[in-house]
Amino acid sequence: ASATMMPPPPDPPPPPPLRAAHAGAFGDRAGDVAVQDTNDEACASKLSCANAGYIVDEWARHFVKPGPMGRVKKYPPIINRGYYTRVATMRNIIECFLRECVLPGDARDGVLSRITRRQIVQIGAGFDTTYFRLRQKAAAPLTYLEVDYAEVVDKKARVINAKPELARQMMVGSRGVYPCELIAEDGDIPPGRGYNPGGESPSHSYRDDGGYRLPA
Repeated sequence: ASATMMPPPPDPPPPPPLRAAHAGAFGDRAGDVAVQDTNDEACASKLSCANAGYIVDEWARHFVKPGPMGRVKKYPPIINRGYYTRVATMRNIIECFLRECVLPGDARDGVLSRITRRQIVQIGAGFDTTYFRLRQKAAAPLTYLEVDYAEVVDKKARVINAKPELARQMMVGSRGVYPCELIAEDGDIPPGRGYNPGGESPSHSYRDDGGYRLPA
């Protein structure tokens, strides 16, 4: 009798789409909101660290919404020390980059030019206050970009324009930041897209009159 041929095994199912494989448990939108919420927690932690005397950050309070009766959240020493380590490390890295990274012409142009010719790009910057600290020290690079979600960018722009202490740190007076189109950032602001205090940008991108950019 002839042997019975077994049918070939079925093909394995195709892998799920890459986006679905990396989506949050409740969908992409919920995952994005969860990521954005970490910004609020980080701001509160940095303010607690500053209030406890671990770091100096006079700008952090502007980005933290007070709780009941105007109180701000306090964290235990282990959290404050952790954020101190994180902040101090990043400050050292940034200042080392601005002052010690050598480019052609640095020896000729001096230390101030060496700093201003640098560029910093922060991905997921949130409400980080590094730019304001560098501006206060006259050590901000010529170009400084802070990239984040559109919702976070819009909120940060509104806070900057609502707080004179922050707006004054922007380039050229206290104009603050205003909506812009990134594709036209080096030219004139398109009609209807000029200075709009408290407003939001159609492209969720903002700039000052110098090298600060706040794009989504």
